Amino acid sequence: MKNDPVHESARVPLPVVGVAVDAPSDAGCCGAAVQHDHDHGDRGVESSPLPTGALVTWIVLGMCGLALVASGRIAYFIKGFWHPVFAVVCALIVLCAAAALLWRHQQVVTARSRVWVALLVPVALIVVAAPQPLAGSMLSSTTTGDQSRTRQASAAGGAGGTAKISFKDLADGQTHELTLEQLSDRFNFGEMSKLAGKSVTFEGFVSPETGRGDVAQPGELFVSRFKIYCCAADAIAYTVAVSGVGDSQGFAPDSWVKVTGTVDGVATEADGRNLLVISADSVSPMSAPKVPYL
Repeated sequence: MKNDPVHESARVPLPVVGVAVDAPSDAGCCGAAVQHDHDHGDRGVESSPLPTGALVTWIVLGMCGLALVASGRIAYFIKGFWHPVFAVVCALIVLCAAAALLWRHQQVVTARSRVWVALLVPVALIVVAAPQPLAGSMLSSTTTGDQSRTRQASAAGGAGGTAKISFKDLADGQTHELTLEQLSDRFNFGEMSKLAGKSVTFEGFVSPETGRGDVAQPGELFVSRFKIYCCAADAIAYTVAVSGVGDSQGFAPDSWVKVTGTVDGVATEADGRNLLVISADSVSPMSAPKVPYL
């Protein structure tokens, strides 16, 4: 087709509107090496919602919990039926935090063995520096069994009354193995006349005082044991006085003993509460039970 000269001459070049970009001084001859200080949304390595330190902390806490379960020392803190639940929760914490940590650093090729070794340090401390169960030093900081039982008995018996419960009679001529809680129940809810003079045996740890102002006299021991319902924070202490101990100074505080003796009577403590007294036939040292709480 023949070009129209008029139309050709009418074509006016449009000005190019743009922004001049200065090439950096270190750019190549074609300007291909232009560098800039912003990214294009590639944040895969830092996309985890938790920082690395938090993930490591969760792993350490979970591993410490698993170490307590494996060593059996978790029994010092929570009731037995919670142990499997606690173990599963700790395992999930470790697995989830470790997975998040590995996913975050999957593009990092440097060795990180030192980090994992460092994670084992607090776990080793848990195993080596074993936490101890509640002992005599905590008696003054916890509710006592007689306080708890007295409140329950008074409430059950009405205003000013004390409820009585019929317990199975303890046969004469036999030694009955009871816990300190069972002795307390019979003392607070039962008939003292049916308990007095009975031969009993029980286990507990030696405490130099009751935690309520009374201090053991020569030839006397206080023997206590804690009960927990959920964890160590809700512990209740049960204590009896053991008289007729030849060398009471030979039993170190918090050492465990097995006592066989006769229910002898009731002593009044410094704060006015009553304490069951056992006249000892024998007091034998023993190893601390694997589960120290009732």
